[in-house]
Amino acid sequence: MKSSGMATIHTAARQGFANRAGTYARIRPSYGEDTLDALDSLLGQRPGHIADVGAGTGALSTLLAARGHSVLALEPVAAMLARCGEGPIRVRATANALPIRTGALKAITVATAFHWFSTREVLDEFRRCVQPSGTLVLMWNDRDLRVPWVRRHTELVDAYQGDTPRFRQMRWREVIDAHDGWREVAHLARRNPSPITRKGLIDRIFSTSFIGALGPEEAEKVHAEAESLVTGLPEEFDYPYITRIWAYRPV
Repeated sequence: MKSSGMATIHTAARQGFANRAGTYARIRPSYGEDTLDALDSLLGQRPGHIADVGAGTGALSTLLAARGHSVLALEPVAAMLARCGEGPIRVRATANALPIRTGALKAITVATAFHWFSTREVLDEFRRCVQPSGTLVLMWNDRDLRVPWVRRHTELVDAYQGDTPRFRQMRWREVIDAHDGWREVAHLARRNPSPITRKGLIDRIFSTSFIGALGPEEAEKVHAEAESLVTGLPEEFDYPYITRIWAYRPV
C-alpha cells in the first residue's frame, strides 16, 4: 500500500468538509436516473471493481452499488467517509496514493471532486490502477447560470473562494487534455433538478468547502447575504442543476 498522502489535501477541503460533513450529506444534490443510466452504459456490467475517488459522503458510491456495481468509496476526510451509506466498501485514501493493485479496476469515477486533485501525478496513478479496457468518468453537478437567482448564489460564494480549486475554472480540463495516458470518449450533460427549501439553500451555501472553513465574523456576513438571496423564493422549489460527464479510456 502506498503512502496515504493526507497532507496533500487542500486546507479548504480538509477544514470545510470536516466542519460541515453533516450538512454536506444532508443537502448536496444526488444524481438522477438519466445520469445513472448513462453511467451504466459507460461503465458496463462486466465483473470488476469501480473506485469512486473523492467519494465524500457516498452520494455516487451508494447509487452505483445499489445498481449492482462493486464499488470502493475512497475518501481522505474521515468525517465525510463516516457518512457514506451501505453498499460500497469504504476506504480512507487520497487520489495520488490509491491502495489498489496495478490494473485491478475496471473503472474509476470522480464525482464533483476532480478539481481538488487534478494533477499529472494523480492521472498517472489512475492509469496505473485501471485495466487497459477500463474507463475514467469525471462528473460534476453544475449550476444552471441562466437562472438569475442561481447567478446570485454563484456570485455570493465566488467572492470567498480565494485560491480554492473549482470546477468552473476548468484547470482540471487543461491537465487531463495534456496527459498522454487518457483520451476522451464521451461528453454528456443531463438535467438534474433537485428539490430544496429556502433553509436548505442557506445550508447548501455553507456546505461549500471554503464557506464552511470561514471564521465566525465572515460566516455571519455570509449568512446575512444568504438570507437576502432566499427572500422571494418559494418555501420549496427545485434547484436547477446540470450533471456534466466526461468519460476517458486509457491510451
